[in-house]
Amino acid sequence: MIGTRFSHYEIIREIGGGGMGVVYLARDHHLGCEVAVKVLPPGTLADEAARKRFRREAHLLAKRNHPNIVVAHDFDTEGGVDFLVMEYVPGVTLRERLLAGPLPEPEILDLGKQLLRAIAAAHEADVIHQDLKPGNLKITPDGVLKVLDFGLARHHPSVDETTTTATITETGAIVGTLPYMAPEQLLGKPADRRSDLYSVGVILYEMATGRLPHEGGVPAALIGEILHGDPPPPSSRNPAISAGLESSILRALEKGPDLRFQSARDFERDLKKTPTTAQPPWHIPWGWTLPLAAISIASLLLALESGWLHRPWGVGTRGVTESIAVLPLLNLSNDAEQDYFADGMTEELITKLAQIRDLNVISRTSVMQFKGKKTPLPEIARRLHVRTVLNGSVERVGSRVRIQAQLVDAVHDHHLWAESYVGNLSDILGLQTEVARAISNEVRVKLSPGEEARLAQVRPVDPAAHEAYLRGLYLWNGREPRDLERAIEQYKKAAALDPGYALPHVGLADAYDFLGNYSRIPQSIAHEKAKEEALRALAIDSTLGEAHASLAELKTEYEWDWVEAEREFRRAIELNPGYATAHQWYAEYLSRMGRHQEALAQIERALALDPLSPPVNGMLATVYFHGRQTDKAIELYRVALDMRPDVLTRLYLGLAYLEKKMYPQAIAELQRAVAGSGDVPLPKAILGCAYGMAGRRTEARKILARLEAQAGEGTVPPSCMAFVWIGLGNKDQAFHWLEEAYAAHDSYLGHLKVAPIVDGLRSDPRFIDLLRRVGLESPGSAS
Repeated sequence: MIGTRFSHYEIIREIGGGGMGVVYLARDHHLGCEVAVKVLPPGTLADEAARKRFRREAHLLAKRNHPNIVVAHDFDTEGGVDFLVMEYVPGVTLRERLLAGPLPEPEILDLGKQLLRAIAAAHEADVIHQDLKPGNLKITPDGVLKVLDFGLARHHPSVDETTTTATITETGAIVGTLPYMAPEQLLGKPADRRSDLYSVGVILYEMATGRLPHEGGVPAALIGEILHGDPPPPSSRNPAISAGLESSILRALEKGPDLRFQSARDFERDLKKTPTTAQPPWHIPWGWTLPLAAISIASLLLALESGWLHRPWGVGTRGVTESIAVLPLLNLSNDAEQDYFADGMTEELITKLAQIRDLNVISRTSVMQFKGKKTPLPEIARRLHVRTVLNGSVERVGSRVRIQAQLVDAVHDHHLWAESYVGNLSDILGLQTEVARAISNEVRVKLSPGEEARLAQVRPVDPAAHEAYLRGLYLWNGREPRDLERAIEQYKKAAALDPGYALPHVGLADAYDFLGNYSRIPQSIAHEKAKEEALRALAIDSTLGEAHASLAELKTEYEWDWVEAEREFRRAIELNPGYATAHQWYAEYLSRMGRHQEALAQIERALALDPLSPPVNGMLATVYFHGRQTDKAIELYRVALDMRPDVLTRLYLGLAYLEKKMYPQAIAELQRAVAGSGDVPLPKAILGCAYGMAGRRTEARKILARLEAQAGEGTVPPSCMAFVWIGLGNKDQAFHWLEEAYAAHDSYLGHLKVAPIVDGLRSDPRFIDLLRRVGLESPGSAS
């Protein structure tokens, strides 16, 4: 659909799906603004009842002019395609917000009251939503909640839809999403306003606890729980929840509609009675008041004497992890071209702090999203799940550099500490160490002897070499092939200027590895060059966690040395526990081994360190995909794409659709991946596979011919040819090219144990033999 025009609306990209269609971001060429266009798949409105239902959605939305309900602008049909035009709402869905766990109670109350105001407005217009769930609620960057999809809404029978509603009930159709449906809906009874309020209760329960009130392994078990089981009190899963909020939630979840709130306004009024700060879940008996007061005074004096109350939060002892985000340092050099220096200093400071095991340091990818933005610190803290933020500036004048840093309790926007550091460029790493040590002291994190030793290992660096390294780092973070080639030039320059400087060699190893993955250079050359640089970095500094992670990735991708790869990953994490990339790559390794629970633990650790990173979020989806939880994977791939459209994420989303035999969706996503990837063979190969599986054999063979023509350059991995032949159903040709891939040590063979694309080959003795030679166990353990 990309580039398609409906009237004066031009489709830009897909942004979501509702109960009756796909939603796209589009440009309104009349008004010059972005809108959301909901397009129904061909054949959806095959009968007049469905057409009437969709037109009713447009009419209902157009009538509502409520700040918490999405606004409908237009409804039309063009070329046999029906589409609805709505306001485009930026932000994240509540479902995406809940991926990080329960919300603070003040936020639950705020969002809950906004939701109930929207539902009250709809109910007063005799509209029942019938499919309220976190995926249908969006939170804007300003914290405004919007109800997105009234696609399943029904007029209340008292208006003019009695016949239609009765017909739907008689056919036994049940409309909604199972975990959020009220008991009466599951029994086939007509839904009313109180059914929506039950769904609101489920949503509030999930916001409060991070879990659903009723959980069942299969639909039948879940239905039984909703109809007959009592939900565990929210406080049993989150003791911080106040008694008032818990009471409101449990009343909304009553089995009988007459026992629930009778209107959304009543429900909202009940939430308003709950204080915005949760009260302790216990009370003090009157007789204990004086003894406890004496104890409290003594404790306060002891705390003042020990300095505990000066700490920004809690007790910083070994085993207690504190969280901090280092925001992008401001460039005060009056030279925009020095941005690379400020960004590089930010990343180096993050890397230095990340070596401290008891300090949870948010990675560069997530913090850089706030560069140049005036986002309030409490909002940054909420989105990054931290309490403390380091912000500051860097100023470079000639050979001198000044770092100004301040530590802030971002939740309360309270200043904790500030300091200024001045030194020569040749001692820049020493300045960073001073800042890191000061922060660890301020947050009362106790350093282990090993951490003390690593922080103390500071050697002077050639200023020109450091500058070249920072330029290379700046280019590397672009991740585009041309940027990587320019980054290699800068890394080589840094290494030549200062032969004892290890980090440029790590940069070279990772850049060569990525160029091999992008097929800009043959994989064999990429492996040779990358390994040489990783080993050189370790020869200079064997305690460099980043170098061990790079070597582990090479042993996984090209050498299939699974035992040594895992040893290197563990060593990397031991040396630099805050290096999110090491956790991400180790998660991928574990997923390839079929060790999905361990993989999930590693990728969740990476997410804690880098929550807003599209690649890390994409890897979370891949862990579920390799674990054959395809629906969950599709949901998470879409979350990652909302963060940033990315070729690799699109490729894997296409593979997930392919696994579900959703061929039109798979082909559409893979076409986008091919369009965005330049001349990279893998997306083309998977698209060819999808064409073949969908019966579009002519198009599959055209891709095969293009890959064969490109193969003469030595940059088409043989596995790509095998994938197209798999789609065409020719096992002999697929195995021929898999053998070629084995001879070439093709990196994609490392996925064979868990990749669904080769499921049709698993029972063949040739596949079992190939798996054994690659060093992977029997495929039976992958499922």
